[in-house]
Amino acid sequence: MGGAVRDALSGSTKHMKDIDIAFGCTAVELKSIAQQQQWQNCKVINTGRVVLGLQTGCGLEGKSIRGTNSDEIKFPNQICTLSNDLAMECLCKDFTCNCLFFDPQNKVICDPSGYGYHDAMNKQLRIPVDQQYWLDWVNGNPKKLFRYWVMKAKGYSAIDVQTHNFIVSEFKSRKLKDNTIYKNLNPKAQQKFQHHFLLDMGWPQTEFSKYFS
Repeated sequence: MGGAVRDALSGSTKHMKDIDIAFGCTAVELKSIAQQQQWQNCKVINTGRVVLGLQTGCGLEGKSIRGTNSDEIKFPNQICTLSNDLAMECLCKDFTCNCLFFDPQNKVICDPSGYGYHDAMNKQLRIPVDQQYWLDWVNGNPKKLFRYWVMKAKGYSAIDVQTHNFIVSEFKSRKLKDNTIYKNLNPKAQQKFQHHFLLDMGWPQTEFSKYFS
């Protein structure tokens, strides 16, 4: 799901380093299935996510479809609010281009927002819920706002001025500070992130350092 599907559609798989997955059971149940199928190195991490492969970021990683608006909620591994509603799952995602799912069994792409394929192919950033729910979207996990500049560093742009203004305004009002996402970018992407961020926020270089040092 997500970026791997987006990049596969656009043919940009050269730098793909991980593949996110989604499943309709608990993380513990998926680990049990993995063991039965003799899949190697399946690990449940503390947020209820599952890693299949060598380590985080080097294989398959994902979580159950919960239909909740936060990736930060730490459900107990055995108790999890489950759902197979991909449309509700859109509320958890950052943008429609990243809200794409590939079903390997049926070999089909699921686009629950109805805009993901179009936006991925045109490098456009659209919030994956109707405008009346934008605040609900950002309140569930405000760190989604950082992803706006991560995607701009990849050459994406807002679908319209309303989307751009909302994201910039929300970021300014919340005064978010988290350098994790920025530091995970390669040097070239960091440079592009910084360029777009300072341009959009109208801040000097010194202000950027306060947020991402």
